[in-house]
Amino acid sequence: MPSIWNSFTYTLEFNAIISLVVASVFCKIWFGHSRGNDLKSVPKLYQPERILGLALFKELAKSAKAGTYLKDSRARFEENGYTYSLVLAGSTIIQTAEPENIQAVLGHLQSDYDSGTVRLNSAYPLLGKGIFTSDGEYWAHSRAMLKPCFAIRGFNLGNVETHVSRLFSIIPPDGQAVDLQPLFFRLSMDTSTVFLLGESTNSLISNQQIGSESEQFSRAFDYCSTEIMTRVRMGKFMFLHRNQKFSEACKICHRFADKYVKKALERYQKVRSENTGLVAPTLLDELMTQTQDPLELRCQLLHLLLAGRDTTASLLSSLIFVLSNGQTYRSK
Repeated sequence: MPSIWNSFTYTLEFNAIISLVVASVFCKIWFGHSRGNDLKSVPKLYQPERILGLALFKELAKSAKAGTYLKDSRARFEENGYTYSLVLAGSTIIQTAEPENIQAVLGHLQSDYDSGTVRLNSAYPLLGKGIFTSDGEYWAHSRAMLKPCFAIRGFNLGNVETHVSRLFSIIPPDGQAVDLQPLFFRLSMDTSTVFLLGESTNSLISNQQIGSESEQFSRAFDYCSTEIMTRVRMGKFMFLHRNQKFSEACKICHRFADKYVKKALERYQKVRSENTGLVAPTLLDELMTQTQDPLELRCQLLHLLLAGRDTTASLLSSLIFVLSNGQTYRSK
């Protein structure tokens, strides 16, 4: 099935590129707030109390634990309209799924909005400063620095084929039911690290050595991603939530990223001194042309890894779910 295979591999690469935009839209709309605009006309989500929003906090935590977070969010939109305000952990938040609103926030009204402090405080321990945790000049700086990196030439789609083949080998051939979403997250982690670092975490290899550096990183990154959303729900009360395991997981991720940053810096300096070019530059190699600050490189790398992993895995999960149910969705 060469045509299907080509579409699948190109979809993976394409989604690694657009994931930054998609995740940025989600974060900016969910946590963004307007400076000085009149928001009195925004409908309010019914809540038993709108001082702390504890009932909604418990409801969201329950949805996250049950794996129905997106389903329940969609139900609230369908019941309450596609733009409404809510109170969560003492903060007023405006949620919208209206395309015109999203276009305005990311377009001609972009300067009127920022992402507030919740997202920054939630993700900063893992990600540091970058496109997901910044506004204003540094956000523009991060965007300008990352944009040229996606013009890399010579990305080997054969690397993607290797990992997709591993995915297929794990799926039971006898029609037995299997939860594909965890496998898609492992697939996107493996392909994203190839794209970014030139080496894969190889998390889809069933006999991967337990306790290896790649295995530790994959587990730590998974844990950090989940914990960040817990911190987000805590809002301004985040300071009450102490989790030493999260701190240790962040350190594991930092050590992993720092190792590749160090190797890339050494490679970059060698290429410059010898006045030669890289045969197959990775995205990290391209970042070297923008900055040689190890901390900034680590932060930008982790931002890209978060985007390339989560959004791609979520899209593939939704795609297979829709196709398996024989459903057809048409835009209105």
